[in-house]
Amino acid sequence: WQAHSCYRVNSLGNFGVWLDRKLFTDKDWFRPGAKRLFLFLMTHPEKWHDTDFLLETLWSKPHPRKARHVLTTLFLYLRELFEPWHLPGMDYVFFQSRRGAYGFFPGGRFRIDAEDFQEGLKEAENARLARKYQEARRAYRRALDLYLGDYLEEFPYEDWLNPRRDYLREAYFSGTLKYTVLER
Repeated sequence: WQAHSCYRVNSLGNFGVWLDRKLFTDKDWFRPGAKRLFLFLMTHPEKWHDTDFLLETLWSKPHPRKARHVLTTLFLYLRELFEPWHLPGMDYVFFQSRRGAYGFFPGGRFRIDAEDFQEGLKEAENARLARKYQEARRAYRRALDLYLGDYLEEFPYEDWLNPRRDYLREAYFSGTLKYTVLER
């Protein structure tokens, strides 16, 4: 897997996932719920999520036995989709499971624009506080250019996205104000 390129994820504005120059199409996400599970795990990376918590968060009032089977099937599908090079007997890299829990561990192989946006704002703020105003302006501009819309805006009814969406929106407005002051 180390020979493979990084995945690139657009989460600000229109959602999209690329591997090299190949965009994952709706055909790639053909399993109902696969995209939803990926979005949740991507929004909450580097953490273990209890099976029951995932079921309650992503599917309201699921039938317990059937829902667990669906979750397991979708998780296995995400493994196949994102780790097609996996060989039997090897550990999975990105989508890991343990008894009663699932997690997404991108390990630097996923470039997510929302994370790049946050890092850019941090870089700009550090330059501004160091009174390196030209550098701060450029860094703010680069970061603000990444914000093409709200976080996963095409999924407005996923309530679990709202805290991240609100945080990034507020960061955008705050960054825009600071950039405007620097431009003045």
